[in-house]
Amino acid sequence: MIFNLNTLRRYFQTLLTSVFLVITVGCTEQQPTTADSEVSKDEIWRFTLQLNSDVLPFTALVENGFEEGSRLRIHNADETISVSLDRISGDTLYYRMPVFNSELALRRESPELVTGTWTDFDRKNYSIPVIAESGMNFRFTPTKSTTELAPRYKVRFGGPDGYDALLLLDNDRGHLTGTFLTETGDYRYLEGNIMNGKVNLSTFDGSHAFVFDALISGDSLKSGRFISGTHYSEQWIGVADEDFELSHPTELVSANSTIEPFTFSLPDLNGDTVTHLDFIDGKTIHIYDITGSWCPNCKDAALTLEQIASTYDSNAIRVIPIAFERSNDLNTAKQAISRMQNDLELQEYFLFGGKVSRENTTRAFPALEKIMAYPTIVITDKHGHPVKVFTGFYGPGTGFYHDRFKADITTVIDSLISQ
Repeated sequence: MIFNLNTLRRYFQTLLTSVFLVITVGCTEQQPTTADSEVSKDEIWRFTLQLNSDVLPFTALVENGFEEGSRLRIHNADETISVSLDRISGDTLYYRMPVFNSELALRRESPELVTGTWTDFDRKNYSIPVIAESGMNFRFTPTKSTTELAPRYKVRFGGPDGYDALLLLDNDRGHLTGTFLTETGDYRYLEGNIMNGKVNLSTFDGSHAFVFDALISGDSLKSGRFISGTHYSEQWIGVADEDFELSHPTELVSANSTIEPFTFSLPDLNGDTVTHLDFIDGKTIHIYDITGSWCPNCKDAALTLEQIASTYDSNAIRVIPIAFERSNDLNTAKQAISRMQNDLELQEYFLFGGKVSRENTTRAFPALEKIMAYPTIVITDKHGHPVKVFTGFYGPGTGFYHDRFKADITTVIDSLISQ
């Protein structure tokens, strides 16, 4: 576990204070200490995931302290993730992340210091050390900055054989919020700071554990790094570009035929085989959401599609999520899908596509030429013919692009209803 010098100094100062209190309590009537009373209050804590030689910082409001009834409210820019205490075992508190199959296990070392791990159960033996310190309401640095940044950058991840992206940034005196858009989705809510001449951004949502940094050089961002947990990293560069746009989500994948039905034969969560013929009724437009409980963009898409469908008559529109999961076993996958349904309060009827892979997904839907991303959204007309395919999803963290995505889907639906 990696501790920085300031953290160690605070830890040993607190330890010496605790030893002194233990000695004096033996000679006097025990009274609640100021530190003891403060830990039960709601307070902002700064968490850091220890990613080998780097750290991923995020802040969270700790409600009711680290004790029974505790709750974490994790902040990523405009997003707040509510994480309830799942259980206490010995001196360790376990917080199960919503939707995703991961967990924070935390132990209070002192009133000002908590240590523990974040474990992603979808990855084998994947735990990352965590340190949290009280009263530190900043991401990378509390220092302001007068450095100016462009609001839009054309970005290249991974060099010549990599992929393009669009970086959107809002700079408030060195406090940064924004996101990267790619042609298969977005990196959701990013937050950070300008520090030491660099852009620094991070996010943690229970699935994504991302850190980005890059050197600011005029209108360019150089020597960029994208770090995902402890298992992946790649380089990136960016240049300010107010006109750059990615391909539209409907331009990347098309149906092999618009006069043949969107066919499939897959089990539902009870194991009963369901085909496209079970849905075609000559009056209902269907939105097939090719998704997965492990996918943060899929979470955003599911909520948005349900919201869109709720604005229409229930007989006119129906959303059918088809989930591809980490396991090919239906019972194991059902647990993950049910957790997603319950945590997001989704009402849809889910189908199970099998183990996640582009090959399996393409095989399951012969009407499509290929599958590039999760989610992929297929809209069919009243007779089951595929009309439009949306690759990926731009979530609420992308602002204008999220609004445009919703508007484009609504336009397709409205045109089909009028037919």
